Parts: sequence; structure tokens; C-alpha cells
Amino acid sequence: MTRTTMMTVFAAAAMTVAAHAQEMKANVPFDFSVAGTRMASGAYTVKQHSDTSPTKSYVLRNASTKKAIIAITSASLNHAESGNAKLVFRCWSSGCALAEVHQPGVWPRQFPTRAPKSGEGERAVAVHLTASTGSAGF
Repeated sequence: MTRTTMMTVFAAAAMTVAAHAQEMKANVPFDFSVAGTRMASGAYTVKQHSDTSPTKSYVLRNASTKKAIIAITSASLNHAESGNAKLVFRCWSSGCALAEVHQPGVWPRQFPTRAPKSGEGERAVAVHLTASTGSAGF
């Protein structure tokens, strides 16, 4: 491999890591749970905290209350690369739980959630993520 080729490969890898570690924003219009913790509706920043394959963790921080949580994910069973950045919630009559995070060009990551109770309807709700332009104190 030539020096130029190696430098190109390293630059591409660095850009990929930087893109995946980007801080994102979401406006979640309902209360939800993640990692066993109740979180209030509102504006959130979402950032990948660690990348220790096969698990990755994310920090979610409420912009108003400053309450934050670090939640561990695993690879999603849906192995298609994500097209749009979004959070996916599983919702039941008793509330919603954060189920997945999707980032462009990366396989979705899933958070542990409970199984629906017998006879309890379930629906998925997506909340779009946008790139953050500022720092939220991470």
C-alpha cells in the first residue's frame, strides 16, 4: 500500500469516527423510559458515549432539566444501514420506552425494552434527530 493510499484510508476512517460521535438533537413530545429510568418530554441531546463493540453506549441529556443518562445498546436485529437519523420508541398504553437509535450509514442500535403484556397493543414512534450546532456540556 502506498503512503498516499494509507493516508486516504486513515482520513476516511477518522471522518467516519467523527461522524458517528456527532452530538445530535431530538424533541421528544412525550415522557419515556430508558435503561429503567423515566425521562421527561422535551429537547434532548444524544451522543455516542463509547464504542466497545459489540456494545455501544449513548448519553441522553434533557436540555431543560439537565438530567442525563448513559444507556447501553446492542446491535439491532435489523441489519440494514440506517437512512435517517432517528430515535425509535416502543409505546404501549402504559407509556413509551426508547428502543433504537439510527444514524446514517450505521446499523441501528437497540436499547433493552420490556415485552408487551398480554393483550397490550404496541406501536412504534419515530422522532427525528438533527445535528447539533453547539455543545451541551459533554
